[in-house]
Amino acid sequence: MYKKLVICDLNSKYAIKLNDYINKRREDIKVLLYTEVESFINSRMEERKADLNIMGEEFMLELEGLGHGDFPDKEKLYILTADREALRAPGFIYRYSCVKTILEEAGLKKEEEIGCDLKEDNRLGYDFKKDRRKGCDLVKEDKPEYEESKENKSKRRQQARLISIYSPLSRVLKTSLSLAIARLLAERKRDSEILYINLEGYSGISRLYSFKGLKNLGDLIYDIKVNKEKALEEIGDYIIEEEGFSILNPASATELEEVEEGIWSELFKLIRERAYFNYIVVDAGNRIHGIRELLGESDKVYMPVRSDGLSRAKLREFRGDFKRLSGGEELLKRIKEVEFPCFKSMSGDLEEGDIELLKSYIEKESIL
Repeated sequence: MYKKLVICDLNSKYAIKLNDYINKRREDIKVLLYTEVESFINSRMEERKADLNIMGEEFMLELEGLGHGDFPDKEKLYILTADREALRAPGFIYRYSCVKTILEEAGLKKEEEIGCDLKEDNRLGYDFKKDRRKGCDLVKEDKPEYEESKENKSKRRQQARLISIYSPLSRVLKTSLSLAIARLLAERKRDSEILYINLEGYSGISRLYSFKGLKNLGDLIYDIKVNKEKALEEIGDYIIEEEGFSILNPASATELEEVEEGIWSELFKLIRERAYFNYIVVDAGNRIHGIRELLGESDKVYMPVRSDGLSRAKLREFRGDFKRLSGGEELLKRIKEVEFPCFKSMSGDLEEGDIELLKSYIEKESIL
């Protein structure tokens, strides 16, 4: 038996992505989608009757403005918001959470994942219009203060794990390794959202993927400066989805060189905290400013290396350079050097076979 879920959001790209995720992964949920308030109002009451409603905050406010904001079953209504202060109120879900978290907080956890510690629903009697207009001052004399569960607090503190792949050496299959890690994460973490970002001046990944008509990383940096909330909400304009993970359209070499040191740190902090990804895999190149800062903030750093004489000399110079920096020695201890025994059998041309071979090697040697 499936549950009927009605999703209402004015951002059609966001709503469609949410709908697509559910359709691919949850056979137990049937989704009805509305991206226009008029369509929702004009639909038959019986048609939009659902087990649960997930509604964008702006959609709800527009409904209220037209005199249609009253819901008979308020305990079945959840509001998606970008306002972290509003999360103190019951019934609000952070809209940039990963889709799995949104469903879980709306009570749509998979049956096999539900334990016996079900808690009483404290959302009954919630008045959206009355409380939302008061901002974060939600304590009323006739209502107990809403106290968020420890589980939800823990979820909100979680942010995407940042995995960086970097090497001062060239021709070490760094991009193939990065894509192999992204694919492997997508296979192992099927309920997680994975984002791959290439920071090389000339990435070459157009050999495998088409980004026609998409904005790129350079556009994203600019758009975030103008309106970060809108840019993150419309992140689908910058990415494609392939093999279970998302790929951000790379910036050009010129665009990368124009990004000042410190911008990367701000960008990744924003994506980690506000977007809906669980893992971010960064293929870091040598053309960007602030590479040390990026590596320092990464949860894991993998460095593909080679053992020939010239490569060893370059690595010694790299390590010596890092040791002279504040905190450099600690960072070097966290970098995991990876040398593959299969360079001779690989083309190095970003071939599908190379990526799959590296993926198999990573699994066999438990590198990830």
